[in-house]
Amino acid sequence: MTPSAYTSLGQKLFHSSQGICIICTTDGTILELNPTAQKLLEGDASLKGSPFQRILFGPAAEQSITEHRTPNGNSCRLTFCTTALLPETFNCFFFDVEEKIIVWGEMNVDDYSKMEATIIRTTSQLGTLNREIARQNAKLEQIIGERNKLLGITAHDMRSPVANIQSIITLLLDHESEHLGPNGKQLLPIAQQECSSMLMLMQDLLDFSSIDAGQMRLTPVPCSLPKLIQQFLPALRMRGHTKDIDINYSKQDAETLIRIDTMRFKQVLENLIGNAIKFSKRNTTIHITLSYDDASSILTIRDEGQGIANNELTNIFEPFTRSSTVPTEGESSTGLGLAIVRKIIESHNGLISVSSVQGQGTTFTIHLPLDKHL
Repeated sequence: MTPSAYTSLGQKLFHSSQGICIICTTDGTILELNPTAQKLLEGDASLKGSPFQRILFGPAAEQSITEHRTPNGNSCRLTFCTTALLPETFNCFFFDVEEKIIVWGEMNVDDYSKMEATIIRTTSQLGTLNREIARQNAKLEQIIGERNKLLGITAHDMRSPVANIQSIITLLLDHESEHLGPNGKQLLPIAQQECSSMLMLMQDLLDFSSIDAGQMRLTPVPCSLPKLIQQFLPALRMRGHTKDIDINYSKQDAETLIRIDTMRFKQVLENLIGNAIKFSKRNTTIHITLSYDDASSILTIRDEGQGIANNELTNIFEPFTRSSTVPTEGESSTGLGLAIVRKIIESHNGLISVSSVQGQGTTFTIHLPLDKHL
């Protein structure tokens, strides 16, 4: 609506002026904005029916429209919230027309010049900052690539000597034990266990370096997830029996197929179940549950262990991260297992999450997409 008191010239000024023009009721309710005000202040959401204070910035937003009016046609400076999220200040005049208040705002030329200079300077600084970020990102990617290459080479070159040492120790324990003294019989099994830990660490390093470099090769095949889990359970239960820990497996009746790399999935299960055993006390139970929704299979692995502190859950899947919770019987941990697990699940377009209550246990939940074309 345009007030009837406007002449055709007034209407033209209202619609074509570079200044802002806002028509309000006497209590400050916005009735109409000219095109300049709409572009500057309104955006996608209409301001019609809103209080005038809503578009003001700073302390002025606490005052009513009548408190901003100045006598004798003098202007006052008001700062408005703009759609660009940058406050802009105008010299504003208030006019009474047919029981309405017209607010006319003009930007000071000096203010406009300053704002333009600020925008140019800020744009230039942002451009410089973006170039520096791009340079640092490229440098970081190069460093990560070199690190992964070094990790892979080191783990690969060390694996054979350590495996040879372990074989020699096993040979001595199996065939020369009668010639060993008390110290040898006590220390060689410890050395054998340390070799196993070193080999596990080197395998994790090799896996992590290849996965992080995007070189992990997957061979997904159609399979029944319940049958796959059932296939791996005997070996997992044997690991649990070493600490008198039971593994309970329950599943929802369904024969829906998924595409998955079975050996990588075995690696996921071994890591999660291994962690559950590691951080649980004897005579507890690990619960594996498989269910489905319309789009995915949902696998949960819940232990009755010590739990993880809330402030450590956010980074639990980051490489080389270890929680303050320690294994119950001094088992070793590389800090890479969960990072590898997440990469494997995500490479299958799945999701993994964790929840935990200290003193009660930890639950890992995996969502893997169903293949409805199988």
